[in-house]
Amino acid sequence: MNIAIGEAEKQRDEATLKCILANDLIFRRASGVVVDQATYLEELLKPENTYNYLCSEVVDVKLSKSQTAAIVTLHVRAKGKRGENPFEGVFRNIRFFRKEGQDWKCHVWFNEPLESLSINDITKPLSLNHLNIERQCQSCPSAIDYVKNITT
Repeated sequence: MNIAIGEAEKQRDEATLKCILANDLIFRRASGVVVDQATYLEELLKPENTYNYLCSEVVDVKLSKSQTAAIVTLHVRAKGKRGENPFEGVFRNIRFFRKEGQDWKCHVWFNEPLESLSINDITKPLSLNHLNIERQCQSCPSAIDYVKNITT
């Protein structure tokens, strides 16, 4: 699911992101600015905000004893533009998920630049084979179809 978030960001797939991101999402950008789900999606969809590439690597997953909450840490390599301002770097993303019915929803997302890593430091091949996206997103057919398309 965490890799699917990055793919949906690149494709500006609002439907998939709405399926995964909680309505009450709190997102802290790498710049330190905190936004909600609506603002995040609004800014993502602006044509002047682009990605040349965006590649995610899951570093750690911690599941609660009850298996209803999870904290995921990942590294993201990204390059693009925010308006007229180009950016490139490696970022640490920490995401807090809660299980709501059969679906996992991201409620808190913390993004920070990793100054100590260069864009070429993360080279691990990415694979979605270990994720059970269908089980995690049963109530959102568009997300299921999207993930099936990017994993085949």
